[in-house]
Amino acid sequence: MSTATTETIVKQMSLNSSDNFEPEFKLETFDRATVILDDALNALKYNGGIKIKGFLNPDEVQKFEAIATEVLKTTELQNPSDTTKRLTRLAISIPDLMTKILTDELYLGINDALLTTKHSAWFDGEKLDFENKPVVSTTTAFDVAPGTGVQTLHRDDILWFNKFDKIKPEEYQVGRDVCISFFIAGRDTTAANGATRWIPGSHLGNYLDEADPSKAIPAELNAGDAFFMLSSCYHGAGWNQTKDQHRLVYALFMMQSHLRQEENIYLSLPLDVVKALPVPVQERLGYSWTSNLGWVDYKSPMEAILGHEAQPHSFNVSYNTPADA
Repeated sequence: MSTATTETIVKQMSLNSSDNFEPEFKLETFDRATVILDDALNALKYNGGIKIKGFLNPDEVQKFEAIATEVLKTTELQNPSDTTKRLTRLAISIPDLMTKILTDELYLGINDALLTTKHSAWFDGEKLDFENKPVVSTTTAFDVAPGTGVQTLHRDDILWFNKFDKIKPEEYQVGRDVCISFFIAGRDTTAANGATRWIPGSHLGNYLDEADPSKAIPAELNAGDAFFMLSSCYHGAGWNQTKDQHRLVYALFMMQSHLRQEENIYLSLPLDVVKALPVPVQERLGYSWTSNLGWVDYKSPMEAILGHEAQPHSFNVSYNTPADA
């Protein structure tokens, strides 16, 4: 059974001024060991975000924190005034963590359900149906130092110029979002040390609606807990008001596969690193072509670059001779 609990309830203005009903948006919590996929999906579509307790077990939390802490010692800040270290290329720095996430049934179930793209077309007298599963957009670990200020509230999907109209919760349809943001707390994440400020229900507004900071709530997580958030939600890191707490967060976002990835994975990861990863992880990084997109020498990168068996074309282009025209 699902163990959903209500942590915070935020009353929003009606999505339509003529309606009497005011939706109540909340951060629902599910336990990783007992969560039912459909329950998680329904809550995510309605509220825009959900919390998963125990996504990492205590041993994994300790293992990945030790690895991240060691690597972060030699990670440089992006500029002298910055107070957040960003550890990119998780396939190199913490490969077991990336593999854990990209092979997790709940993680894949949520992303596949909301980000898989489908299309149909007629080609050479045959109706073709296409279905492309999502791929990784970016992988990063954040080490947020004490004193780090508030991040501007924003929507992650502005990268892809995503446009959408204001709707009611029950009108949400798959395809509205192009990306899902996903965070795991490497250490306890609290309002005091800058937990992500998130506006529940903001994914239902118009893409040009401004954020209302008064409606933002902190997505507080214990170490090992995870936070799924639709990329159309307004959010931003909070102020780390502590004197000695470095907030450690792992992030691995997924996106629709026909859009350009935020992180240039193909240039940032050496081939020997990619070849050492499990095949399902290679595919989710984008090395498996989608509807013939991403080919190398007219072959899937899985075959042409990584040496796997040939993957069939989604469709083969044929040319009519003058006699056939």
